[in-house]
Amino acid sequence: MKVLWILVWYAGCALAGRMVIGIVYNALLRGGHVRRNYLGKDIPTSVGIAFVLCAFIMAPLSPLLLGRAHHVSDAFTVLALAAGFGVLGLIDDLTRTREKGGILGHTKQFLKTGHMSTALIKAGFGLLLCAGVLFLLRGADIWPMTIVDTLILALSANALNLLDVRPGRAVKGFLVAVTGLFLISTVLIILGNRATTAEHTLLLIGPFVLWALMYMPLDLKRRAMLGDAGSNALGAVMGLALVWELSHPSRLAAMGLLVLFHAVCELTSLT
Repeated sequence: MKVLWILVWYAGCALAGRMVIGIVYNALLRGGHVRRNYLGKDIPTSVGIAFVLCAFIMAPLSPLLLGRAHHVSDAFTVLALAAGFGVLGLIDDLTRTREKGGILGHTKQFLKTGHMSTALIKAGFGLLLCAGVLFLLRGADIWPMTIVDTLILALSANALNLLDVRPGRAVKGFLVAVTGLFLISTVLIILGNRATTAEHTLLLIGPFVLWALMYMPLDLKRRAMLGDAGSNALGAVMGLALVWELSHPSRLAAMGLLVLFHAVCELTSLT
């Protein structure tokens, strides 16, 4: 019966995703919210905001399936991070600028001119969002790992944004990271090193994989752009999967890899 309900859940998420992605794509196209891509063609951008709207449908319904009161907080976490980073990314998309220079460059520019770039706004308020959500859920009892998890969430959100320089690259990065995490968890279950993948990961993170797969053809065919609204939201969800599924030592390693990735991006372009 549990498997049947999971299948019904994913079928409903797939239906919602197809409908919402189509509605958002057409609305942005008709509304003129477009950006010129590297081929010189104007196409709808910020289509990834559809993932946030899908989360607004999924989150209130998920506790009914999960069946335990504490999963309400899990649904709140997914919705808060996806929506928060979606809005922060949308600010970048609406300015129609592509500011360069990395976080260090933006910080130096701010100290020199007093002008705060949208990238710096995202970085600052993104950290506050991650820290605030984790503190509300955990309190100050496990603050050392809360600092690590805050950095994982914030750096993951920005990592996919850094990958989003060519069609499909950010979505592929998300799919590789999250499905890879699911595969590792499955192997550990088979080996007997863990009991099961957490239900909230399967039912709250899994649908984003489904929605990303449904959106990807638009991106690969150069018909739409994910936008910072989409890449930041997917990145935050990817970070949450790492926080939920990895052990303490593994999360420290993940944070180190994310810091290294950002250091490389400060020195060179991923284009």
